[in-house]
Amino acid sequence: MDQNKIWESFGIKTDKQNPRALAVNTVLAGKYLVGPVLGEGGFGITYAGYDLNMETRIAIKEYFPVELVTRDTTRRSAGDSGAASGGAVSGSSVSGAFASNNLASGSSASVSGVSSSGGGSDRVISLSGEKSKTYQQGLKKYVDEARNVSQFADIPGIVSVKDFFYENNTAYIV
Repeated sequence: MDQNKIWESFGIKTDKQNPRALAVNTVLAGKYLVGPVLGEGGFGITYAGYDLNMETRIAIKEYFPVELVTRDTTRRSAGDSGAASGGAVSGSSVSGAFASNNLASGSSASVSGVSSSGGGSDRVISLSGEKSKTYQQGLKKYVDEARNVSQFADIPGIVSVKDFFYENNTAYIV
């Protein structure tokens, strides 16, 4: 199926995207298609998404504190709409629970960037010095939030965490 038709079928327009956001139709973790931005806050960007395996709509939250990071888009070609296929988290150093996405575990993970194999790079780059340290502390809190929320998946009124992973030198909650 044409990826843009997925968004059209949901009534979502893909014509405008914040340049600091992931490009529409980027694939994360080899199975999540990134759609347009739904919202942005001080610490992250929320995207419409589509699970390519389950063929269902999802939301994808990306840890992206705008005051602490920038995005490396230098390898995107001029005509690239961002249809980069991030693929699996190969090239990333992920240990313990996150290799199997077991969020309740106390395991830690080290994060390194993953370049998209489609020619573009959407790697998040933390700014230097104290901002880098603050970014790493915030990333840890983001991970803790994912673990905590994942424990309440069956409670009505609380959003359920379907998946969690590291890619592009940041973390994502599905």
